[in-house]
Order: sequence, then C-alpha cells, then structure tokens
Amino acid sequence: MHLQRMGDAGDQPVASTSSPTVSVADDHLVRFLATELERKLFGAKRQLSISVLRSSPRRSHSLFPWATLAREPPYRQERPHVFVEDILVALCERDREQADVPSMGLEASLYTIPATSTCLLYVAKVDTTGLISYSKELSSPARELTRAFLAYHFARPPRGMKRLRVHIFGRAADQYLFPLSADNKGKKVLDDRRLCAWWKSVLSESAPASAERYYLFPGFTELEATRIAPQDTPAWTYGHPYSATSSPLYTTMHVTPLSEASPSPSASSDLVLTVGDLIPNFSDDPKGRYTRSLAQSRAENVGDVGDYDDVVRKAEKASNAALAKLQHDRLERDLSSERARLANVQLDQWWENMAFRQECSGGRICAFFVVVQDEPVDIVPPESRIDPLAGSVAHNVYTTLWQKMHDIDYSSREEAVAKIHDWQAAVSKACDSDTSAICRSITIDRARPDKSEDLKRSAPVAAVTKLMPRKKLKPAAA
Repeated sequence: MHLQRMGDAGDQPVASTSSPTVSVADDHLVRFLATELERKLFGAKRQLSISVLRSSPRRSHSLFPWATLAREPPYRQERPHVFVEDILVALCERDREQADVPSMGLEASLYTIPATSTCLLYVAKVDTTGLISYSKELSSPARELTRAFLAYHFARPPRGMKRLRVHIFGRAADQYLFPLSADNKGKKVLDDRRLCAWWKSVLSESAPASAERYYLFPGFTELEATRIAPQDTPAWTYGHPYSATSSPLYTTMHVTPLSEASPSPSASSDLVLTVGDLIPNFSDDPKGRYTRSLAQSRAENVGDVGDYDDVVRKAEKASNAALAKLQHDRLERDLSSERARLANVQLDQWWENMAFRQECSGGRICAFFVVVQDEPVDIVPPESRIDPLAGSVAHNVYTTLWQKMHDIDYSSREEAVAKIHDWQAAVSKACDSDTSAICRSITIDRARPDKSEDLKRSAPVAAVTKLMPRKKLKPAAA
C-alpha cells in the first residue's frame, strides 16, 4: 500500500490500547466507523458525514496467478476461487459556513477465498485533503477512522471467514487520493520515518492481542527498524510472515516454503511452495511488480489494463469454443513458463533483493506490515460465488463513482465542496435501496480529554498511501 501522508494534528503514535469491541448492532461498517468516531473524537459542535462505497464481489485471477497448487495426493487441490471487493471510505466535516468539506479518505481491497475460509485485506491508500484545520482542541479523524476500519475487520471478518491477513505497504508521499491537495497549506505530511511508526502504532491499537504481527523495513536491520518504530505490546516479529504462516490457498501448514533449508522440492517430504504460492499480488504494490519481473510475465501489473483478470476474461468471452480453447491453452503455457522461472527463487533471498528495488530504496524508508489472525479451518466446500454485502454496487458503478471523486481539484475549496456534494448524492442514488449501509452523519460536542487518558498527540498526522503517481482505475469489464 502506500500510506502516506499523515498529517493533521493529533495523529502521532501513542501507546497501544485494546482494540474496540464490535457489537451485534454494528453489523454495517459505516455504522461502526460512526460509533467509533463519536467515541474518540473531540471538539465543539462538530458535524461529520461518512460514506462507504463498496463494489460487489467479482472473480480475481491476479492475486496468485503463479501458484503451483500441486494436484498429487495428499495435497490434491483445485485452484480455489478468489473474489475481490473494492472499498472506498470518504469523510466530510461541516465548517463554520455550514458547508460539507471533504476531509479524508481511505481505499482498500478485500479478497475472499471461501475454500480456505481466508480473507486478505489490503489497505491501499489513506489521505487527507488539508481543507480542514485541526488542532489540539479539534482532533483529526485520520487516525481514528483508520484504526476503526481495521478493528472492524479484525473483530468481524467478512462472511465469517476463519482467517484474516491484513497487508499494508507504507511509503511517504504528498498526496494520493485527493488530486492537487498537496497545494493546501493545511495539509501536514509525515516524513517517511514518522509515517512508518504511525502505521505500526495504528495496527497495534487495531489488532487483537492474539494476532501475529510482522513488519519489515527493506534494507534495515531489526535494531535499526526498532529505532524508527519502537516495539509495542504485544510484540512484533521483524521479518516476513511467509515462512511461519500457511498460504491463503491452503488450510494446513503441512507445506514447506522454498528456503536455504530446503533448496529443492526433493529435499523435503512436504509440498514445497514457491513465492507464487505465498506472496499475494495486490494492485499498485511493489511485491507483485517484483514477482512479475522475475516471472517475466506477459500480463500487465495487477489493476492495469491487460492484467491476468483481463486475460482470463478475454479467453472466456471468445466468440466460439475453438477460439476459447486456443486462448486458454496459450494462457496455460505462458503461466507454466512463468511458474518455472519462479520455482527455484528462495523466499528469504527474494525479500533481501526487495531492498534493492527502486521502490524500496533511493534514500527513503518504506515498510511492509502483515497482521495475521488465524483460527483452525476444517475442509470447506468450494464456492463458485459469494453474495454481495449490504450497500454494495456493481463494479462498473463503483468505478464511475471512484473516478467522479478523483476528478476534483482539491486545492480549490469551492470546487471541492460543490463536487463532493454531487458525489455524495450520486452514491446515495446508487445505493437508494439501503442507504443506511453506506451513509452516516454524526455530531460531536465534547472537550479534549484529560491528558491522563493518554490521548495527547502533539504532532500532526494525516494519512496517505503512496507508491506511484495517482492513476485511473482500470475500466470495468463489459
């Protein structure tokens, strides 16, 4: 991901606290976010509105395109169906002129693998507009909304999945979600060190004590990383999680990642997994780009036009059965060659090499965070589809609304206020059958808590997630 921009007063890392408890009544994400903001924010006579836009689930072929998935006993396994949903959270705050001003936003992708009862949540972007000035007496919502968003998914994994993995790539940037917002003087940006510490702190507050926490700063030793982001309680493990946790594609740990200890499949009685089985490929993420370069893939990066989702859909829509088979066979040959190139790539060496990638070097610090919450999983019948959650819209509708929010000049308060109002109306219209699941307004009127409550945060923080310049979403498949 890319986080990136932290900024308004009140977001500096603080001591870890217990994650919030999600009640049965908080069955909608937007309702839980509103409840948590009401509980945590302070300031006089504040009015905030939250919108949660979610796309309906669709098949994803790009998350693990190079998975081996051996079909020999005792590991006989067909390729499980993977579904992805996009999530966009936008928050506005009413100013003294009674105008709803865009304040911050969050973008994420939720991948669900029903056959292994696994969800992967990738928080891709968090950003602020800088159009609202926050202070010691008027707390910024950036930290609390991000924390609540994560806590909700830890407490209520979607569709009752038993395993949840939260992935974040943090790298500082001036703007990501809100075009031209970097021009706003009110937008305060964390540098790379403070940003990485911010993410680690927010995750510590969000995840339950039983979760396993992993973090890695490419190119830094554990001692150096601890100086940047001090240890929290519960403790974090410095390193990647892929040797210690099972693949999202399997329900058991009776597999062995390819490593120095087992340099080839013949050296172990267990099924040996490659980086293609273990490392997910998210949109706009350096891990996927590096794996793709090693595989010498002909498909584009995830999220770009021409990625494996597009390639598979093209084959499925062939005009006749013979052409469909021809395209499918060509795809399988390409994937087989790409998997062969990854077959002997050792996992630890893969991560060491990441430190030399342009996206992870250049004198700036970036960080990978993975939080794992697993429960025992029984054999689960494969699912060919999953139902949309409340308030979901078709993917093409989501793409249109996403683009509408990004076609705004956020350096102009007048334009931002006018067009975000139109955007909110469009979201409500798209979800008019269940607006309670996507929109919520709250009022806050309370003074800053006493310092003894450990809520004092002296340095500004707002959030962004940045890795590359903002780009348009890939058009929805017809």
